[in-house]
Amino acid sequence: MVGENNDLVPITSYGPASIGERVCAYTAATGRMCGKVVSVDEEEDLHTRFGKIILEVGGFGGFDENDYGGSVYKENSIANRTIAQLVGHINSLSYESNKNDKEPVYSIYYVPVEETLRLLATKENCPMAPLVYNETNAQEYDQLIAQMEIPAKK
Repeated sequence: MVGENNDLVPITSYGPASIGERVCAYTAATGRMCGKVVSVDEEEDLHTRFGKIILEVGGFGGFDENDYGGSVYKENSIANRTIAQLVGHINSLSYESNKNDKEPVYSIYYVPVEETLRLLATKENCPMAPLVYNETNAQEYDQLIAQMEIPAKK
């Protein structure tokens, strides 16, 4: 689940994002941030590839160190219901001043979920898959979510 307060969105699947796709990130500290994927192979560090998102600045006030590890996802609408696909998790955050514009450019670097799963399986010998919401286990999942403490936005 991602989202704020009573506006929770279930994660129903996981997979990659493509260049140009709009994705969002949700963190306990900053909340929801959205933008476009500009790269899916931004840099290589310790044999890990990263994706990069340029954020939409509207009303965005900056980053918090507690944002690392937050979920990166893309939203889809089915009928009148919004669902999410897990794309990855936040690895680092940056901003650069833009000489041609007053607003700085904020970016998120994220590790794609399939990269995290690959590293867990090969380096840690721990094959895993994210827990995703589906209708067959909805009641158990809703009980699990009811036990979670969702922090208030700062």
